[in-house]
Amino acid sequence: MKERRDQTPAGRDEVLPFPAETDELRRLLENDETETSAVLREVIDRVERESRQEPPELGELRGLMFGGEIDRLNRLETRMDDPSELAEDVSRRIAEGLAAKDPRQDLFKRALIPVVEEAIRDSIRRNPKVLVDVLFPIMGPAIRKAIAAALAGMVSSLNSTLENSFSWQGLKWRLEARATGRPFGEVVLSHTLIYQVEQVFLVHKETGLLLCHVTSKEEDIRDPDLISGMLTALQDFVKDSFSTDQGDMLETMQVGEYTVRIEQGPAAILAAVVRGAPPVEVSNRLQNALERIHLEKGTDLTDFEGDTDVFEDCRPILEECLDAQYGAGRSGEQSGNKVLRLAYGLIGVLVLVFGTWMFFSLRESRRWNDFLTRLRAEPGIVVTDYERRGGRYLVAGLRDPDAADPDALARAASIAPDRLDTRWEPYVALSPKLVVARARRMLETPATVTTEFDNGELKLAGHAPHRWIAQAVPLARTVPGVTRIRTDGLKDSEREAIEATGREIEAIRLGFALNAVEPLPGQDEAIQKLVKLLETLRDTAKIAGVPVSIEVFGQADGVGSVEYNRQLSQRRAEYFQKLFAAQTGGAVTFRAIGLGIAATGGETPAQRSVSFRVSVGEAAQVQR
Repeated sequence: MKERRDQTPAGRDEVLPFPAETDELRRLLENDETETSAVLREVIDRVERESRQEPPELGELRGLMFGGEIDRLNRLETRMDDPSELAEDVSRRIAEGLAAKDPRQDLFKRALIPVVEEAIRDSIRRNPKVLVDVLFPIMGPAIRKAIAAALAGMVSSLNSTLENSFSWQGLKWRLEARATGRPFGEVVLSHTLIYQVEQVFLVHKETGLLLCHVTSKEEDIRDPDLISGMLTALQDFVKDSFSTDQGDMLETMQVGEYTVRIEQGPAAILAAVVRGAPPVEVSNRLQNALERIHLEKGTDLTDFEGDTDVFEDCRPILEECLDAQYGAGRSGEQSGNKVLRLAYGLIGVLVLVFGTWMFFSLRESRRWNDFLTRLRAEPGIVVTDYERRGGRYLVAGLRDPDAADPDALARAASIAPDRLDTRWEPYVALSPKLVVARARRMLETPATVTTEFDNGELKLAGHAPHRWIAQAVPLARTVPGVTRIRTDGLKDSEREAIEATGREIEAIRLGFALNAVEPLPGQDEAIQKLVKLLETLRDTAKIAGVPVSIEVFGQADGVGSVEYNRQLSQRRAEYFQKLFAAQTGGAVTFRAIGLGIAATGGETPAQRSVSFRVSVGEAAQVQR
């Protein structure tokens, strides 16, 4: 049997049997295309459709019997499945439960307390800023008010102490403090802060009614209710007449020698009438009393409906505020003012002295730091330890012998060298600046020579004596840090002087008469110049240690035979060789050479002459 589904009277689907033979017959007819088979298939489909249709009478009967219950069930299912409607119902029920005055309300509140506390704790743990922003409008004014009260009390106490600390009365009080073992501040307060709290009023904040009143034995008040009403009226007058913040209230009133101190609470006001100058301790005592009253009578204050008998328990708390302090009085006001001015002057002097000491101390510290900075930046100096002790400066480290002088650096930083103790261990630094300084020191470099160092190469340039050059070049290779030497820019100053003198000598020519060996008359000036040049050449050659040789060339004219003229020119050259050799003392080597007939020929005195050629160094040795 095949199953088929149908609607029950309750609206639910029900599985009804359907003949399996009908399906078998349908399969048999599907492959038959005859007209009879088509008719049979249509009959089977119609019968099946009619069997699935519900009679209209059955639906009407179901609606009459179960229509209302079905609608309510559908609405209830919709409300339970819709989150917004469910949340609205729950929140409304919670609000009604909290507002209803039912004995079960306390149970409901106790059940909510752990949930609310845990929710607040989780909120703070996740993001504390949210709760801080919520509490800021409340906590801010409260904190500022507390700080202002504390500062006011501190200033008041400080002013009183200053007025009496630098006076004869203050000295007497110090002696009293030493004799009694009490702190000086306590003795000062006992003599200067004279006051008496004569009355204390506890007033309901919302209604302005007097809840409780206490007074000292010495004073009595005729109508406390009138006083409490006036306090409330003054509070309202201040709030209505001045632009103040919502939380600001009247705190102090002054009437002659009486001061009224007022402390505000959430549900009550505490006012104290004080004779004299009340210290900050009075306000602190009133605040503590007001906090205790709110803690013990908070519910009664909130639910107050005019019955003040319940607040009689607060009387002992109020009586604790009836405090008094008495002293022996003050010295004269005029004397006190003079002493106070003297004290201020002394304080000014102390401030000036302290400021001067601070100025010099900071300046000394700045100089010391500047000196250390210069030392650390100087090549060839490594500071390993430093210290300031007893006005002296101690510095230790490594120092290259060619580095800057630490005493000079100290003087540049305005530190006296006699206050500086140094301990330096020698070491060799390879910075270019120090390698150059070391090379100049070891080579004794003259001022006319420049030195440069780069990547191991020492470059010498300028003019220097011949002997220095000969000694410095080999010695330069022993300078630490130097691996190569470059001297192409270095000039031998003495050799250049010898060559310059030689060029002047070579420019002089002396003439002879026909067949004469001695020079023509009238050439004495040229001969004297030649003698001076030879002496200069001799002295320079001795200093430089450079060999110098002079070739003297004799010439003759074309008159006579060639052999005769050769001999004549040789004698003329030998004449000056002997003459000048005696002048130079052997420091300069002379060589006479007879050239015979001049190349130009002729018979003029110009062909009958003597000339000179100077050779220096190796060339001079070859000529020898």
